[in-house]
Amino acid sequence: MKTYGSRRKILLAGQPNVGKSSLFNALSHKYAIVSNYPGTTVSVSELSTEIGVFVDSPGIYDFSEQGSDDAEVTKQLLQTADVVINVASARTLERDLLLTRQLMQMNLPMILVINQMDEAEKNGITIDDEKLSKKLGLKVIKAVAKKRIGVTEIIAALKNNDARRPSARDIKRTSAEQFIGQLHRQKVIIRRKPPFGKGLKHALDRALFHPYAAWVIALLILFLMFKILGVYVAGNIVDSTVSFMDSFYIPYLKLVVSKIIENELLQDILLGEFGLLTMEVKTVFGILLPLIVGYYVIMSFLEDSGYFPRLSVLTDGALSKIGLNGRAVIPILLGFGCGTMGILATRILATKRDRTIATAIIGIAVPCAAQQAIIVAMLSYVSDSRVWLIYVFIMLSAAFITGRVLDIFLKGKSSELLMDIPPLQMPSARNCVKKTLFRAFDFMREMIFIFTPTCVAMTGLNRVGFLALAQEYLAPVVQDMLNLPKEFANIFVMGILKKDAASVGLLDIAGIGTTNVLTNAQILTATVVLSLFVPCINALVVIFRENGWKAAAALWIASFFISILVGWMVAVGLNLLDASYGLGELK
Repeated sequence: MKTYGSRRKILLAGQPNVGKSSLFNALSHKYAIVSNYPGTTVSVSELSTEIGVFVDSPGIYDFSEQGSDDAEVTKQLLQTADVVINVASARTLERDLLLTRQLMQMNLPMILVINQMDEAEKNGITIDDEKLSKKLGLKVIKAVAKKRIGVTEIIAALKNNDARRPSARDIKRTSAEQFIGQLHRQKVIIRRKPPFGKGLKHALDRALFHPYAAWVIALLILFLMFKILGVYVAGNIVDSTVSFMDSFYIPYLKLVVSKIIENELLQDILLGEFGLLTMEVKTVFGILLPLIVGYYVIMSFLEDSGYFPRLSVLTDGALSKIGLNGRAVIPILLGFGCGTMGILATRILATKRDRTIATAIIGIAVPCAAQQAIIVAMLSYVSDSRVWLIYVFIMLSAAFITGRVLDIFLKGKSSELLMDIPPLQMPSARNCVKKTLFRAFDFMREMIFIFTPTCVAMTGLNRVGFLALAQEYLAPVVQDMLNLPKEFANIFVMGILKKDAASVGLLDIAGIGTTNVLTNAQILTATVVLSLFVPCINALVVIFRENGWKAAAALWIASFFISILVGWMVAVGLNLLDASYGLGELK
């Protein structure tokens, strides 16, 4: 084994939801996404320290998982690892030790870290780490990674080269069932009857598995989410920031910069309609940042509470109708935060067929956080609540039809749902804040990096007359089919370059700015079209990398024509239903 201080690779390996990412954060002082549901780690995080290079591997149940990318990645990482920190959960130690036995067969220096000891003790579980250490021939350390308990001991063990190469001969002689039985007979693991389940937490946990109450809670959460983002954040915070920028920041900036910079082209790039200091700053910091922070706070709370696995169980029956199981709800929900992240998260699905269906649904019918927040903001300005029902119905129908068509034409069938259900808990405020700041910073960095060339490109296209030409040639689609003003052609062009930018482009003409171009009915049509429009460039690159260029091209073309077709159906439908159902006030 390499000595302390060298460039040795220290691999964290374990089953899903045992706290590998929490321990990685504590050991390496680098923040990785930590959530209370399986499948958080869909890519490999690593960081070099004085002790060595820490690597956070994807969570796997065992190495026999068929079609699992995570299992293959972990196998490859083990081939280059110098030390393995096997992270197990004290709550599910019997199950987790099955993976430990497989890791021991690889004859690598190992340390076994039993994490989540606080949760185990609350549930009447006692673990004798000394007996377990003797039985396995490994250094065993108890830990609570989120509270940094046990971290000092782990670092000391790594410095002292306490990681041992286990002798797997005794393990081979016993079956997994016999091995677990021995642990209980020898009182290595003692499970006492946990306290009787009383109180709000236990009642809520039972309700989340009830076939009817669980759906009511899910709809209530969705309603509260839209209320918080659409009414409070969009209606109050964004209104204030936009008003400040329109009234003070932009006029003052134009006055100062125009005196310093006299070049007309440079002024247009910086201060024009698509200017870097006007549109980009207003969009990224005045509009998107408050909405994104609000969205990520809600998502972090739901993730860390343990609600998502319960939602997986609830939606398993519905998702089976479109060729998926309940586990697919996790990448779909992550897709609402970022389409790229949602597509990457499809790796937690067992088969290529499942991943293909989930990717198509995310690419076509799941608006990302930036779009979603802006859509909520726009629809909140429509006084008729029926637009919400229409919009949600259209998006759910698009997702269902996409999944159903692929389920019919793709070979095979949906895999079974297999998922660990973590305990329901009150999320850590510290972790929620860290996660929100991490995601918001990452989002802002990406937005600025991509938005800048988009604004410059739009300025150039506008100056050479391309946007005016696009408005003229797209008039049959934009004005005749979709019943939208010619300015919406700019949104199409911007959407191809950057979908988030296109979403923001609707805000001014939808009524949040000073130019009220769109009517309420047109707002509904425009939001539907943009929601179904082509995936952003980042998501498209990931689809290409994960599924090949044919799948990426097919999804781009399909989403383009689907958005136009559905938008046309909405526009026509609103006109047809006008007289019969009193939708005239939407015009």
